[in-house]
Amino acid sequence: MPTPSLPESSPVDLSTGTSERELLHVRQVAELYALAPLGIVASVINGPILAFVQWNVTSHERMLIWLACLFVVNLGWCGLVYLYRKQPKTESDAQSWCRWFLVGNSFSGLVWGALAVFLYPVDFTPHQIFLALVLGGMIAGSTAIHSASKAAFLAFSLPTGLTIVVRLLVEGSHFDVMMGLLGLIYLAMMFMTMRHNHQVFVNAIRLQLEKTQLILHLSDERDNAKVLNKALNEEVNACQLMEQELIQHRNHLEQLIEDRTTQLRTSEARFLFLAENIGDLIWMMDIEAHRFSYMSPAVEGLLGYSSAEAMSLSLQDILTTRSMQKARVILEEELALPRNQAPESTRYRSMELEHLCKGGSTVWAEVRASLVRNDHGIIIGFVGVARDITDRKKLDEARHRLETQLLRSQKMEAIGTLAGGIAHDFNNLLTGVLGNISLAKGFLSEEFPGFRFLRVAEHEGIRAKGLTQQLLTFAKGGEPIKSLASLELLVKNTVEFALSGSAVAREYVYDEPLWLVEIDAGQISQVVQSLVTNAVQAMSTDGQLTIQWENLIFDKSSKSLEIPVPFGWYVKISFTDTGTGIASGDLPKIFDPYFTTKSDGHGLGLTSVYAITKKHHGHVTVESVLGRGTCISLYFPASPDKGTDLSPPPAGRRKGTGKILVMDDEASIRMLASEMLQECGYFFEMAKNGEEALRLYQEAQKVDEPFSAVILDLTVPGGLGGKETMDQLLQIDPDVKAVVTSGYSNDPIMSKYRTFGFQAVMTKPYTLLELSDVMYRMVMESEES
Repeated sequence: MPTPSLPESSPVDLSTGTSERELLHVRQVAELYALAPLGIVASVINGPILAFVQWNVTSHERMLIWLACLFVVNLGWCGLVYLYRKQPKTESDAQSWCRWFLVGNSFSGLVWGALAVFLYPVDFTPHQIFLALVLGGMIAGSTAIHSASKAAFLAFSLPTGLTIVVRLLVEGSHFDVMMGLLGLIYLAMMFMTMRHNHQVFVNAIRLQLEKTQLILHLSDERDNAKVLNKALNEEVNACQLMEQELIQHRNHLEQLIEDRTTQLRTSEARFLFLAENIGDLIWMMDIEAHRFSYMSPAVEGLLGYSSAEAMSLSLQDILTTRSMQKARVILEEELALPRNQAPESTRYRSMELEHLCKGGSTVWAEVRASLVRNDHGIIIGFVGVARDITDRKKLDEARHRLETQLLRSQKMEAIGTLAGGIAHDFNNLLTGVLGNISLAKGFLSEEFPGFRFLRVAEHEGIRAKGLTQQLLTFAKGGEPIKSLASLELLVKNTVEFALSGSAVAREYVYDEPLWLVEIDAGQISQVVQSLVTNAVQAMSTDGQLTIQWENLIFDKSSKSLEIPVPFGWYVKISFTDTGTGIASGDLPKIFDPYFTTKSDGHGLGLTSVYAITKKHHGHVTVESVLGRGTCISLYFPASPDKGTDLSPPPAGRRKGTGKILVMDDEASIRMLASEMLQECGYFFEMAKNGEEALRLYQEAQKVDEPFSAVILDLTVPGGLGGKETMDQLLQIDPDVKAVVTSGYSNDPIMSKYRTFGFQAVMTKPYTLLELSDVMYRMVMESEES
């Protein structure tokens, strides 16, 4: 059997900091697996030899089963040894590999021990002795192969040897008992031999570890000696170089001091030149802000003081009260910083402060200030630069005003999205109401008892129409439906109507008739009514409202007021009340949607005034003194011919002849239009959408009974609307006479109807008189001409 030895394939590494116990365990495992092939070879050789000798004295079937088990166990051993050699070895894996080895040894011991149980030659003493010798030989070999680990030896030897000893003792014969006792003595001797071999192995491992530690220690000491020797040589050389460099540095330092002194004088001269010639004010101030220790000459251009005068001033003397408070807070914040805090060379505070000039005026300056510390880090004052930003502040205020106007426009545009849809549907309902009232009035005389109730209902319907016009003012992208009108008559009628029943006095001031203007009379009437209502609410019962109008010409020579309108001819109307006035802080917001100072106000009146005026390419101005009153002025472009007289409107219903096609998606409006046209003497046909209208128009042409005119509703949900229908009608008949109508009167098509091929427009709700007048002009007057 081989003697225990240290395998060469397992070098000891002490650089990892692993303990001696762990290293010893690793080497034990390595020794076990290194000698394991010897045990496999011994088992493979002894097994078949034993089977051959015992073949005739035992069961052949059991012998074959035993040989198969022996073969499987040794095959497992081969696999385990192969895996161990292929896998990387680490200290943490040694315990696991040791367990696997013990398991394998236990199986091997059980297989060999099974011979005494299942293959024991009971009647053949020589064979019994041979079996004991073979098992004893395997145990003897284990003392050498497994000497690295007591547990490994016991895992194999105990199941192998104890089974044969027990079997001999159990047999009962004098010879068998003596053989069993000798077996026990043999096992004890083998255990003692294994202990001796194990101690030799352990001592050898420890000697090797000590040798390795000694080698490492000697290697480290050798390296340290080399390093110390090298450092000593370098230190000697460095001392020699240092002595030479000290001589050079002394000479260089003397030259450097002379150069730096010259540079300092030059830098000081440059600073004085820069501070005294730069446009920004440079200043220095003591820590208490009581006086200035330096003021550059730029102070005279900024504040009007000379440098000498400014040196006697404190911070409080040159700042307004509000700016002084702001500056005081910042100074206290800087002084409150921790004393031991490292100073920041780039730290400064920037602020915009209003300064008092020598003459009493004020200027705005951007001030950048920072702390000044002495060589010990103690704060001794402040230094800073001030730059005039008065012009920039004015530009910022102007930009803010423009942004406010833009925000106001965006608010009105948002409201318009909702207002347009509501007004459209409401106007369709009012068309049925007012139309039927006007029809009913035509069948009754004024002496009829219910006639006055119809008149009141019609009046209230017209007021409701005005409300929808107010909503439509906010509609997105629309323009007024303009016609030539006299502001003089419109304003007087609206003012008298708005002030009916009120004790407020009114006065009209004018020198000449006003020029005619192209306006949407309903929208401008709404503007006047809103202004009059606001004036009445701002005055007591004995207040007075003055309405003044005049014709103006704005050109390069006469346009002295800052009114942002193009040059040209304008009509100006001013409404002046003796009310409570408007606070200066509220003036910029009075045209904002929903802004109101009244507890029961809705905040849309002046917003609609602003929107309507802008859509008429006009302008509105407001002047107010709190406690004395307000004056709101409107400017509207005059008609190009600057006329002052209007043609009189037609009196009563105008009848005609012809056939009219009406297209509207509302059944009630189609029924109303048919009744109105019948009252005016016209034949008619009705269509609920554009597709049906096109079909009826083409059928009438085929039978040579064409329509004299068509009335097209602009919006038809789920079908062709007025615009699309008109496009196809123009392809069918370029001479078609068409009227566009809609409850959404601010649609661009309503104001520019001729661009889309229409000859006239009617806004919903319309009355019998309006329908008769439009149809007469479209059918009868065009035929006469």
